[in-house]
Amino acid sequence: MMLFAFAFPFVLGISQGAMIALFLVSVSLMKRVRQLREENRYNIWIRNYGSWRSNKLSSLSILGIFLGLFTANLMFALVLNVLGSSQQWEGFFHFILKMQHLDANQPLVHRFSSLLNILFNNSVVLITTALLVVVYRAYGLMLVISWNACLWAVT
Repeated sequence: MMLFAFAFPFVLGISQGAMIALFLVSVSLMKRVRQLREENRYNIWIRNYGSWRSNKLSSLSILGIFLGLFTANLMFALVLNVLGSSQQWEGFFHFILKMQHLDANQPLVHRFSSLLNILFNNSVVLITTALLVVVYRAYGLMLVISWNACLWAVT
């Protein structure tokens, strides 16, 4: 699904196509996330698996979705980098690259200068994720998962 979502804006020549692909794949996988939620509920209340076992199964399924999205992102980015020009690659992933604020010349010590900076950054990410999931439910969860998979793969 992710490879098709990437191919669609790429073939049409849309700049920043990665963002469109993230929204497309998030919509297409919403049903699977809802199924996982129902499966979790069924395992806890009907099968009496217990919450730890049921949540572990759900977590592994969501991790599987993430790894699938990550692999597809990585493959597409590598193929685009090898077959296309670097300008084409940067144009397709422009928004994602811009949001990372990564400077290759900046040492890791400056990126993670203090514990408070790390905690603040992670708190902002946690609050943003919680808000997306509360407001958009399964779609918000898929946006967060697909965004992180793309971010990790492109980085």
